[in-house]
Amino acid sequence: MKKSKLVCMAIPLVSMFFVGCTPIDMSNLGIGEQQEESTAEVSEVETSDATGASSEADSVADTTDSSVNDSEFYYEQLKENEKKEVDLGNDGKQDTLLFEFKDTTCKMKINEQVIDVEIYADGDIVFGGADALFVHKTGADYLILENYGDAYYGTVTLYKWDNGSMKELDKLDDYMRVDSNYDEKTDSSTYCIYADKIVLAKRYDIFGSWIGTKNYTYGDDGFATEEKTEKLRSIITGSDGGLILKKDVTFTDESGDAPKTAKAGETIYPCEIKQNVMGFNSKSGEFLGYLPFEPDENGVFYSSNGVNEQDLFENNLHVG
Repeated sequence: MKKSKLVCMAIPLVSMFFVGCTPIDMSNLGIGEQQEESTAEVSEVETSDATGASSEADSVADTTDSSVNDSEFYYEQLKENEKKEVDLGNDGKQDTLLFEFKDTTCKMKINEQVIDVEIYADGDIVFGGADALFVHKTGADYLILENYGDAYYGTVTLYKWDNGSMKELDKLDDYMRVDSNYDEKTDSSTYCIYADKIVLAKRYDIFGSWIGTKNYTYGDDGFATEEKTEKLRSIITGSDGGLILKKDVTFTDESGDAPKTAKAGETIYPCEIKQNVMGFNSKSGEFLGYLPFEPDENGVFYSSNGVNEQDLFENNLHVG
């Protein structure tokens, strides 16, 4: 369930609290733009349901980017208030899934089991949303629930059908979403869920607003990843993510080579993030190195080597 809303262009930004609100087109926010692993060129905040797997007949079984060829694999986004019959556990009996949404209350019902899904609301006004994704693989059935506030990122919870009920395996609650690709030609989105992995996205508001993605495995041990670095893209669809420097900077890297520099007036492009550093490319695609970041003394913006981001970049736009 997704709602269009008033979006805040935040300068300044305090974590996820925004000032200076102005209405903008939500389709300009790039929630579901996959990077090198996808042929999709553009994406947007899903203000309508991701329909890449709207029914079992139309479900996605894309293993082109997967090392596992599971002929039974498919996933499906469950529609609100619409029952789905499926054989959970392959026992020959039909089970009922119902993603129920009423006013400001959301529940995931599996037969007689009920999972309460938190909905962000202020009184009767819903300013967040939730989605339910059913995933079938050979020998296993999973349920992925995601709920989020007005920043479009929130919590992702993984369940597995086990001995007659959905058992919670893992929960990631650090401004996360399941990543997706938007197809402009069909005006539909496809979640990045595969037989052997899932791509999870996380929101960052450092030197602007960005989406970082990692590949995770999912199974009995929950979500797991060995990737230390997240790939970055701008949260604004169509933006190349370039940041124009106000000051000269010197990058650090791990190669042992002489550090690279960039001059005031040049444009650099965030490409990855890990721990407390952000990596940048040049306009030609050359990797320049990393700039460290830390919250400034007021906890409003971030600084790099003692320089506040407002003094470092001309166009570090924070988006609500």
